[in-house]
Amino acid sequence: MTSGFAKYLVAYASTALEVVKNYNTLTLVDALNVAFDSLFRLSTLVVTLVGSLITWVSVPFIGLLLYHLLTSEETLSSRRSRVAVIAASGVMVVLAFALPPNIGADVARGADVAQGADATRSVLRWIAPAVSAAAVVTKRVASRPAGINLFGAFFLFAAVSSVLQITLFLLF
Repeated sequence: MTSGFAKYLVAYASTALEVVKNYNTLTLVDALNVAFDSLFRLSTLVVTLVGSLITWVSVPFIGLLLYHLLTSEETLSSRRSRVAVIAASGVMVVLAFALPPNIGADVARGADVAQGADATRSVLRWIAPAVSAAAVVTKRVASRPAGINLFGAFFLFAAVSSVLQITLFLLF
């Protein structure tokens, strides 16, 4: 015991069958530890998502709102409304790359781990806009007869992209 507060953790290294059998088993405490660690780590997503949505989505949304007020177009039926949504989504992606969320994950992990994760993070960050665009295209194809709403397409892209971006920041 250390001052009566916690036990020492002892690591065993052995190839003996009895030691391997007794010490390599997954216990309920191990599973709960992993589950709660993941839960609390991803709970940061909710807090960070609000700030990121304000910084990443507000400027493109204002631009899209001005476009709507000037043209009165509400669906993606015309070429210029599709260009407007693509431009607004592009501005959002640029803002997401220019203003990454500040969640302190690199400080908690240490500088060495953070430097190794930078390469993985930079590659994976391009997946979020691609998956988000695929979601919008899928929604557009699925609802072709009625057409998709201008703001619905943008907010679908924004929601999927933001959640994926922040999740990638938390995981890598």
